[in-house]
Amino acid sequence: MKRKSLRWRLSAVLIGLVAPSLACTIGVAPRSVLDTATPTRPTVTQTAPRPSATPGASATTRPTATASEFVPPTLTPVPAATAVPSVAASSTLAPSPTIAASPTAAASPTAAASPTPAASSTQGPAPTPIGGGAGVLIYNSSLITTSYDIVRINIDGTHAISLTHGGGANITPRWSPNGQTIAFVSDRSGNRNVYTMNADGSNVVNLTRSNVDNDGPAWSPDGQWLAFSSMRDGNREIYKMHPDGTALVRLTRDPGQDTYPAFSPDGAQIAFVSDRLGNSNLYLMQADGSQVKQLTFDPGEDLYPAWSPDGKTIAFISNVTGNYDLYLFHLDTTIVNRLTDTATTNGSPRFSPDGKLLAFDSARDGNFEIYYLELSTLGVTRVTNNPAFDGSPDWKP
Repeated sequence: MKRKSLRWRLSAVLIGLVAPSLACTIGVAPRSVLDTATPTRPTVTQTAPRPSATPGASATTRPTATASEFVPPTLTPVPAATAVPSVAASSTLAPSPTIAASPTAAASPTAAASPTPAASSTQGPAPTPIGGGAGVLIYNSSLITTSYDIVRINIDGTHAISLTHGGGANITPRWSPNGQTIAFVSDRSGNRNVYTMNADGSNVVNLTRSNVDNDGPAWSPDGQWLAFSSMRDGNREIYKMHPDGTALVRLTRDPGQDTYPAFSPDGAQIAFVSDRLGNSNLYLMQADGSQVKQLTFDPGEDLYPAWSPDGKTIAFISNVTGNYDLYLFHLDTTIVNRLTDTATTNGSPRFSPDGKLLAFDSARDGNFEIYYLELSTLGVTRVTNNPAFDGSPDWKP
């Protein structure tokens, strides 16, 4: 059977909710043991281990999943979050200030229309340092222009500033480890390329300068490399380059579609998504592309791997139960915890600098907004509240 394109997979996930210009490639993660979010519930163990993948492995040997190998979990509704005082929300989903309500982001010519990025003096009051970092998120939003722009916002939902101003769809922003540079993807050149810009939106540079799609930039923890996926050799593979676009290295060579790399906190390994055995699963390799092994084996689509700061877990999303929810893969035990249970899509998890929170996007309230989840309680707090598409959040270090 002819492999379905990766672009088709993403449109199937967000059909009717996400513009085609945002249709970045994503993948699915495997798991050997599935646990529910309730610690007292029993785990379910696979009846037989799956073979590890090796570089260049043929996709024709995909194992066939059986009902005994995977048991969909049951999960009680996500408990209400304990309100964080600095967020000033009595309900976990209480409306937060919107971009439109922010004088800087909506009314000010600097944020909404001016081609000049907002000056540092417009950053507003100091944000509450929730999550162990600067208390600031970046994400892509369709509110400012008819396309997608990169927006910076305080974690309490205040003072949203647009860092880009049209010129194509600007998506999947990622802070550099020192917080001074932002990598992102834009189709302003006609196809998707990886760009960088200063934290204030200035000095935008096209790093890949390719006539094919490039997606999913990810920084190494020392800031010396950017990993990404690209179609430049006729198939979607993982590459890495220096943040000035030099020293390009191809890391994967497989007939499958390899996407969404994520460096481990020590920089030694890269998690990524591949459909090389038929459906999208999570894989792990050394930072030089060697020693590829498969992490998850469920029959769903597992996407968006994100490492915890301590390197012990990887957050991801999966539709194994029908809707995309957040999961947590424990590398030492291969146990998987389900973190959300909603009737709509949850996506793009990103750990806070202290590892206690997960920022993510979700359509649980009718359209995609930014939220964060407290891992200790599973409580969810809403950050944005507007009619636009808000997605792909990332924490400022």
